[in-house]
Amino acid sequence: MSDQDLASLRDLLREAVAGSRLTGREAEAVLGIGHGNLERLLNGTLELRIRHVLALARHLKVSPADFFALGCPEAISAAQHDLAEWVTPPHRRQTGQAPLPRTADELAALVRSAVQQELASRERKNG
Repeated sequence: MSDQDLASLRDLLREAVAGSRLTGREAEAVLGIGHGNLERLLNGTLELRIRHVLALARHLKVSPADFFALGCPEAISAAQHDLAEWVTPPHRRQTGQAPLPRTADELAALVRSAVQQELASRERKNG
């Protein structure tokens, strides 16, 4: 992960903490860091660990993947494969989700498909 992605991920964590309306002390408790360390974590003085992202995601009841998908744009765009290509079928079934689009073309195709499905559904209802 690049320094740019880490900075972006820290910025996203800062926004998520602010958006959650947690106080600094509450956020530190959620993240499992000592009092006075939140700013150090968010400015890069204290090392950001996966457990911090997982803890905040659990508290906010969001997918940890959201943090990495939104907070690591360079890593996402550099990916050439889906992890599902490399793991065994049981791991693929655990998520139950389609992979996130990695390119603008993949996102456009996903949106186009959703719109087409919705239009077809409305035609069946009205037809």
